[in-house]
Amino acid sequence: MAFQGLYNILLQNRAKIEATAIPQLRTALGPLAEIIENPDLKELCPSPEALQRLILLKDNTENSIITLQRRTVPLQDALTKIQVALTFIPPIITLLKTFPVPNQFTTSGFVVTLSDRLENLKLFSQRLKGGVVAGQYVVTNVNTTLSIALQLLSQIDQAIAICAPDQLQENEQIRRLSQSFNTPITQFDNSYKGFTLELRTINQDTVAPLRYAVAIDKSGVVVLEGRPSYSSSTEVLLNEIKFRIDQLSS
Repeated sequence: MAFQGLYNILLQNRAKIEATAIPQLRTALGPLAEIIENPDLKELCPSPEALQRLILLKDNTENSIITLQRRTVPLQDALTKIQVALTFIPPIITLLKTFPVPNQFTTSGFVVTLSDRLENLKLFSQRLKGGVVAGQYVVTNVNTTLSIALQLLSQIDQAIAICAPDQLQENEQIRRLSQSFNTPITQFDNSYKGFTLELRTINQDTVAPLRYAVAIDKSGVVVLEGRPSYSSSTEVLLNEIKFRIDQLSS
């Protein structure tokens, strides 16, 4: 099936996230579990340097997840459409058998019977079914891995929300990093598939603000909003809203 190459790529990328990113996230969350459970224990927050590494790990993982999602979702949609189309083939074969058509056709000098054509259609249908089953297996495995990674990232967001406001103030390097949160989107390509992209800030007065991207249509209406994140990477936020747009237009 034509999707086989894509299946292999998706499984390879899933394996990388499962073998590398997820263990790194779990290791990073280990010392933060008590803080997440009891936000008053801020004395247990990581150092500013460790917090910077945590944000970088979060950014890299989110980029990998978004890249994989933008390939998996269109595949999932295509497999659903193929599966629906396959339900029509058996009735078509049954119907053709009832038609009063010639039993033989001559094609380029070869005699082809109607039963031959129906058998070829049946075999083609079976191959497609096999490809769909394989694709569904791939999509299920990818989505399971992504679900685990996203849950871990959500916990990291909780830890950053607790620790960042106090810790980032203490370190000049982290302070400079926090300034990148407010990088104007005009420095980037702010259009995608007919939408204008903008970055919005929820708590702008803090050193580590929550930001999210929005997609605005030609009428100036916000059609989509991305997930609020402490990510220092503008690219992560833009890729996330682009992924949402891809889903909307698929």
